[in-house]
Amino acid sequence: MADEYGYSFSSVGGDFVRAIVGLVLCSLPVLLGLEFILALWLLVPLTAVFITFLVRIIIRYMTTVTVTDEWIRVNSFFDITLYWADVTDFKLSYFTLWRNGEKGWMEMRLRNATNSVKIESSLVGFEAIASRAFAAAEANHISLNSTTTSNLEAFGFNSKRRGVDVG
Repeated sequence: MADEYGYSFSSVGGDFVRAIVGLVLCSLPVLLGLEFILALWLLVPLTAVFITFLVRIIIRYMTTVTVTDEWIRVNSFFDITLYWADVTDFKLSYFTLWRNGEKGWMEMRLRNATNSVKIESSLVGFEAIASRAFAAAEANHISLNSTTTSNLEAFGFNSKRRGVDVG
């Protein structure tokens, strides 16, 4: 049986609004015919950055992740399928912009010999996928770095046991 997960609009909505506001603020003076060359040298590249940011948000929102007992498939512009038995690398990283370590997000990377996928914790069902990926890493005898191990422990996974529970 396949389970399908996706990014909810609430998880990307704030980024979407920030991208639109930034795009409008940077492109409006250019579109209104601002003649100050120095400002144009700053605003045009910033407009390109916000366009890129907006495209990435739209791609993330359209992305779905399908998981079965045999494989994981990330459906975006390109469909990438990794078989759990072929996974050779598993990393779980935590990122934050705050000094106290709060308000952060996790990023899971899975890799086989030819492909890799990256999934962010804003994905609905991220913990279930992380649990399945951790089980595959243990089954494939993948050595985990200390960062991944501590992040798994933050989820409540114990790398010493074979059974993995989503808490």
